[in-house]
Amino acid sequence: MEKTCIDEGEFFIKQTYRNRAEICTEKGVTPLIIPLEKGKNSKQAMQDVRISYDENWRALHFKTICSAYGKAAYFEHYKPEIEQLFSQKPDFLCTWNRLWFDFFSAEFNLSTGHISYSKNYVEPQQDDQDFRDVMHPKSSSGFSHKPYYNVFFDKFPQPQNLSVMDLLMNEGPHGRAIFDLRF
Repeated sequence: MEKTCIDEGEFFIKQTYRNRAEICTEKGVTPLIIPLEKGKNSKQAMQDVRISYDENWRALHFKTICSAYGKAAYFEHYKPEIEQLFSQKPDFLCTWNRLWFDFFSAEFNLSTGHISYSKNYVEPQQDDQDFRDVMHPKSSSGFSHKPYYNVFFDKFPQPQNLSVMDLLMNEGPHGRAIFDLRF
């Protein structure tokens, strides 16, 4: 298996999925944005970006997830773990992202032994596949996945670029079969 490096030394880029996720609610695609401490985060390494707790965004995000997925097939099964994740209060965005990455990897039974983290910026080599900017909330990525059932399918047929949260709540561990990544 190829090695994968998650670059925590790269500069934080605003308005990307680095501090947001999108889920499908009764109103359509809804972003869940993690507020960051004020300052110039754009010239700051990802590992140094601090989360702001001035507002109770964790409670709001959890409530939004409960409302969106309350009727999803696997919500009740995962609700205690999700609530526990939202009870945590890490200082840094990278720590928050790792908590969720570890949770989703475990629930989908994905091997993570080939993944490493770098605290220093990783310059892509000629033969490397660099996925840092493949998906962006403001543009189409060309990424697609196999269709799967979602709670709001009748109102919003298969929206793209949703958080893996949507897949887990609707398909449970069987959602791993959807991971047919095509760029």
